[in-house]
Amino acid sequence: MTRSLSSKSKTICLLGASGVGKTSLVKQFVEKVFDENYRTTIGTQLYDTSVICDEELVKLNIYDLAGTDDPRQAHHDDSLENAEGYILVADVTRPDTLDVANGLISAAKEQSIRSDTDDPPFVLLVNKQDILQSSAVTKRALELFGDGTKVFETSAKTGERVNAAFEYLAKQMLEIDRRCESQTEQLTGDDRDTPMDLADPKSYEVPILERDLEYNSSSIFPAEKEERALFNNLFEALDSLVLERCTDGHAFRSMRDDVPDWALCLIERFSNQPHQELWTEIAVSLKQFMPKAKNWWNEHRTGKLCSGWKAEKWEGHETLDLEFTATAIGYRKWLVIKRLAPNLRAYLQHIQDQKVDLHRQPSES
Repeated sequence: MTRSLSSKSKTICLLGASGVGKTSLVKQFVEKVFDENYRTTIGTQLYDTSVICDEELVKLNIYDLAGTDDPRQAHHDDSLENAEGYILVADVTRPDTLDVANGLISAAKEQSIRSDTDDPPFVLLVNKQDILQSSAVTKRALELFGDGTKVFETSAKTGERVNAAFEYLAKQMLEIDRRCESQTEQLTGDDRDTPMDLADPKSYEVPILERDLEYNSSSIFPAEKEERALFNNLFEALDSLVLERCTDGHAFRSMRDDVPDWALCLIERFSNQPHQELWTEIAVSLKQFMPKAKNWWNEHRTGKLCSGWKAEKWEGHETLDLEFTATAIGYRKWLVIKRLAPNLRAYLQHIQDQKVDLHRQPSES
């Protein structure tokens, strides 16, 4: 029997000046093709593919951002906020594109919401080696980015070292995951003194600490059956789900007696939990929000952090329009998932269409 591989999903952004070959590189990696005709990338293009690294199947969501020759005009894009790795591209025939790439990676890191102990990793591709090979350009790249930078001399046309560059970055992202998982097992700060044991349901239970006494659950959420029913009815009317973060940071418990059907594409239940029902995130949009939320929880005691409008596919139904909010009451952390009005998307599209009409020039009679 073939052993199934564990899988992860990772987001990568391609950054570089215009004309350095970013689109040609990603097409060579994903589709194994090279198009001689140059077309400027407009906006952001998404490519999906998978690689096997260290016995893990890694799905790569690769965002090809339009090139810019001025880092001061760097993109402000959700893909940059959630990037877990970067591919920087320079043109060996245009050494000045190294400076552009350096400026773009600095701007991208400022937009990143990743809360990992390390910045998202990156690799530098000095492209168009089929036209020119110059050790001087590679040497300057190392001087500019640092000796520890991984530089790949690539050719989108021939495919030289293209696969190696993407696969190396995938391994670096997995290595960061392993370091973070190792740190999580040690559980510092507001976490438990002992690691979470998936085989022991009691390890998920949320302890009541002395500092939490003034914020005990009965003072925040009603404990009586009748009051709890009213509380659930309120959430149903708001079409919201409230989750409390367990102190180990891996799991949540719902403050509703039942979880609405639409939320089951966002979270899933931990199995074999006789003591309490615990949930963890599975949706891409929620996973992208959680690093920012966890970082905020670790730095704040009160207030809230809102994700803004997010879209998530609900299989067999219309796309969900959602809003995630991280909040805290005392030392307790809460995640509120609100399902926005089903007609929100149509309304926003209507507004956008109106803006287009307002800016459209009248046709000549």
